[in-house]
Order: sequence, then C-alpha cells, then structure tokens
Amino acid sequence: MELQPHGLDHWSNSAHQPCIAGISAWVAIPWVVAFFASSWAFFWIALALTALAIYVQGILRMSFASAGRALRIMITGRIKHTRNDLRTIISR
Repeated sequence: MELQPHGLDHWSNSAHQPCIAGISAWVAIPWVVAFFASSWAFFWIALALTALAIYVQGILRMSFASAGRALRIMITGRIKHTRNDLRTIISR
C-alpha cells in the first residue's frame, strides 16, 4: 500500500519554475555576476545567455531540459547501438 501518490498527480509536480519577465530565473545569475565583476566579458556572456533563453523559451517554446534532449538527438540520433566495441575487442 502506497502512502504517497506518485506520477503526475503528486502535489510537487504542480509547481511552476520561477520566472522573471517570462524567462527562467537562472538567467539572472550571469547578470548578477556581470554587475559585481564589472567586466565587459561577463556583460557579453550575460547578454548571450539571455538571448539564448529568450530564443529557447520564447520562440521555440521549450524548456532547457527538452532543448538539451532535442540537441542530443539531433547530434547522436534516436537509435542507440547496443554493440559495445570495447567488449568486442576484449573478447577477441
């Protein structure tokens, strides 16, 4: 007998991720670093990460986890080989 429900009905799955102006809140971290470090390099990195976040979340309508999965599938493909080349070499 399970005391706590699991899956989509669990209360912890109903929380939304924190957002600032519709963008994930983690984008604020590079801006804080750029503010305290006072470097042009950090400013440009923060600007690039903000542009990436706007593109992924605003235009593609994806989370960063799903964008990472889509990128991995685009690079490696959907079919994963079960053949292990190292095991084949050792068994010879």
